[in-house]
Amino acid sequence: MDREDKFKNIIIYSKNTVIGTALEYLCQPQSGCDVYVTRICDIATLFETLSVKSVDLIIIDGAPRCHFSLVFNLRAKWPTLPLMATQSYFLFSDRMMQEYFGHLILKEYDALLAGFPNISAAEHVGIAFAGSEWAGCQRASLAEISPEVVLIELNQWLRQRLAGVIISSKARAVAIDLLAQGYTPTEAGRLIGRSHKVIYHHRQAIKKCLGLNNFAMELIPSLTFSDACNVTATVPERDCSRSCTAGSESK
Repeated sequence: MDREDKFKNIIIYSKNTVIGTALEYLCQPQSGCDVYVTRICDIATLFETLSVKSVDLIIIDGAPRCHFSLVFNLRAKWPTLPLMATQSYFLFSDRMMQEYFGHLILKEYDALLAGFPNISAAEHVGIAFAGSEWAGCQRASLAEISPEVVLIELNQWLRQRLAGVIISSKARAVAIDLLAQGYTPTEAGRLIGRSHKVIYHHRQAIKKCLGLNNFAMELIPSLTFSDACNVTATVPERDCSRSCTAGSESK
């Protein structure tokens, strides 16, 4: 089966009409193969649609780090449903969401535009999911686990992976336990009994290791997860035997 045949039924979740329309256009393959795209702008409609329609791919216009509950609920019900997140750029916490939940590809807008029309948005997913490394490292099933427990595990995973990026344990402690909690270098230095100059030294090392362009704006989002939407109350009960899996046809 060709890559473009795997993703015929696509949902785009975007609250931005302009970007959502552009993503819909980028989903159309050059071959002219029929692709059915549904644009949705609210969570309730998204899960209502998933409850009655088989879907091959969901494109989430937003950073995964800001949509923990959304990704969690999707993974709890449909563990292997391919997801694509689109954004101008991604941070360390987005990559940790990708690694933890699995079957999630991160694509910057520029990368999608650069590949089109030779490679449609859906074909990017087909290329990425060709390997087994996209399975994720979370538990086999999230259906019986609370989001609070998963969030704890996700933060533990972030700390573990951060050790491979920021070698200095002192710099990691400063990053996670102080600066990411909102303390200024002066306040952080006072708390650990060190000069603020030491904190600034760690700050520069952290900025370089994480590839941050704007430390003040990007550090906390790089090391934390939040919710742009609370989906707990909007997820309908569903017979999971009608799972949304890649290769299924539209109902």
